[in-house]
Amino acid sequence: MKIPKTIIIGPHTYRITFEKGLDYNHNALGQSRHTKGEIILEPEQSPTQLEESFIHEVLHCIDSQVKFASTNKSVAEDSIRRLSPMFLQVLKENKLLK
Repeated sequence: MKIPKTIIIGPHTYRITFEKGLDYNHNALGQSRHTKGEIILEPEQSPTQLEESFIHEVLHCIDSQVKFASTNKSVAEDSIRRLSPMFLQVLKENKLLK
């Protein structure tokens, strides 16, 4: 999967950037900043982990807009963590990625 420079999610465009040391600073391999329209990824990941981190952050961006959970809550981090590798596998196995 080629990580794009920008991605449109709903009516918003997110800029994808890389920040070395993100894991050290935030104990994470990716971060989404919804108010700034940014997805930040730790560049020092294996290629497949980078893809999964990207999908993970995209799911957070989607959740930020549609609130998957009932009422007005966000989906728990654990749920996104479980969903992202499976979603990536579905995309790959069905040749839905360019």
